[in-house]
Amino acid sequence: MKVFTYVGSKRGFESKTLKSVNQLLRNLSENNNDIPLDTVLYSADNIDMRKCTGCCNCFFNGFCPLDEKDDMKKIKNDMLSSDLIIIASPVYLHHVSGNTKTLIDRLSHWAHIFKLIGKLGVTVSVSSTNGNEHVDFYLQKVLSMFGIIVIDSLSLPLDLLNQQEIDKKIKDSSDKISQSISNRTLIRPTQKQEFLFRSLKDMYSSPTLDNAESNYWASKDYFESESFAELFQKHFLIHD
Repeated sequence: MKVFTYVGSKRGFESKTLKSVNQLLRNLSENNNDIPLDTVLYSADNIDMRKCTGCCNCFFNGFCPLDEKDDMKKIKNDMLSSDLIIIASPVYLHHVSGNTKTLIDRLSHWAHIFKLIGKLGVTVSVSSTNGNEHVDFYLQKVLSMFGIIVIDSLSLPLDLLNQQEIDKKIKDSSDKISQSISNRTLIRPTQKQEFLFRSLKDMYSSPTLDNAESNYWASKDYFESESFAELFQKHFLIHD
């Protein structure tokens, strides 16, 4: 199983978010000995990612001109070939870090085409004392709009927890993720995903609409599905 992880911190090995994610990945590996994990991890300190310019080319023409100028093309390919997507961010003033937001901005058109349909997701937020719930909600919403079913959100206000409590929260999260991977009945779309699917399907099925997004829907046979749940199951596959 391939796991893509992004850590939106520039603090390198000093990053508490990175340390927490690495501990989560170690636990996941121990839990899933029967399914070897192929993990690719990016952090904001070791990649070249330019900020979105707002040109809207991705929405109208289906691609970002900046992808050929930085690391985003490789990052996108790794996300597309992964089974589990983990997005982790430190909490900055009750929001994701600027680096995490840059990643999301560069992927924003994926929310219209469910580009990551069939994948599972996990969000991680790390703060000193507060603001995690705002970051958790935002990251869950974004991943859901990309077509991902979020199976857990690990929320760590580190200064309010002792090390034993931190270890337990990370272990509980890894256990929940492992259970979802092995038990399909735990994987359920949200009502918001169903509403978004119906809304986009109605919009893109218009015969007068002809753009990159409506063409993508047609090319992937999205219109043949009656619900987001049906569409997800068509694409859901855990690779050995």
